[in-house]
Amino acid sequence: MLLNNSSRGLLIENNKVLFVEYNIKGETYFSLPGGTLEVGEKLEECVKREFLEETGINIEVEYLILLNEFINHNPKAVAESWKNGIHQIEAIFKVKRSKQQKHYTTPKSDFGMQGLKWLSKKELATVTFYPEMPIDWFFAINENSPEMYKSIKY
Repeated sequence: MLLNNSSRGLLIENNKVLFVEYNIKGETYFSLPGGTLEVGEKLEECVKREFLEETGINIEVEYLILLNEFINHNPKAVAESWKNGIHQIEAIFKVKRSKQQKHYTTPKSDFGMQGLKWLSKKELATVTFYPEMPIDWFFAINENSPEMYKSIKY
């Protein structure tokens, strides 16, 4: 079983959440932008890098909103490394577009990635999405949410 640590970002604009759309073995699902932590990389650095790679959007991290864990002993293998199962721990951060955004890069496509999609509450009710949270959870995170995590500057 593969142990994987990752960081993801929740970006909400105009009452819609930005998701990455995937199609793996004929099944479509949506996931928050983000990905695997590199050795020596901090969680906040990871979400910024992965978000930019997948979406072309520079972001600022606001605060940690969820530490999510899932274990799947028999996943539909999206990669050879998943064939014996996956145990993933992911940090999900509330993010916003960086004010320093000057240009968009060309997003880097991951395996099965079809593109990006902004989804409303109504649209989320009709698709498979991750993390598997109640739909209202995605939209309850707002500027008045308590900061549960602050980066310590050394």
